[in-house]
Amino acid sequence: MKLPYRRVTYADVENAKREIKNYIDTTTGDVNYNDAAKLQVYMGIIRREEIQEKQDVLDTEVHVSRLGTVAFATNPFELFLDYGNQIKARSYAEQTFIVQLCCGVGGYLPTEKAEKGGHYSAFVSSGNVGHIGGEQLVRETLQNIRQMFAE
Repeated sequence: MKLPYRRVTYADVENAKREIKNYIDTTTGDVNYNDAAKLQVYMGIIRREEIQEKQDVLDTEVHVSRLGTVAFATNPFELFLDYGNQIKARSYAEQTFIVQLCCGVGGYLPTEKAEKGGHYSAFVSSGNVGHIGGEQLVRETLQNIRQMFAE
């Protein structure tokens, strides 16, 4: 699948640069765990800007297979629960297994609500794809399952 990268805005990047500069200007001594985690969030925003200038989509390896009445769907993300529940609830299979963190690591795949909530697992630095890609992953996975069970 070709899933869209989660994008950052100019304002996001400028804020990240400001926060990093402020940290450097005001901190003395060693960087502790909390400092490193906070800086990682801001560095992730800056790195994402560099990526999105070169490409819009992430080539994502996904597999969907059928074994009798059961479907297996793999993806390289750690899905927020909503996505797995949507796939399982709408699947044509009697039982659907979601295999995450398979064929690479795409990081967390947050919902729109999570992105707005500001939790560490929904930071731009915590994953490559955002809720738009998550919704696409659900749609395309379900489409593949439907095709296998269309007989």
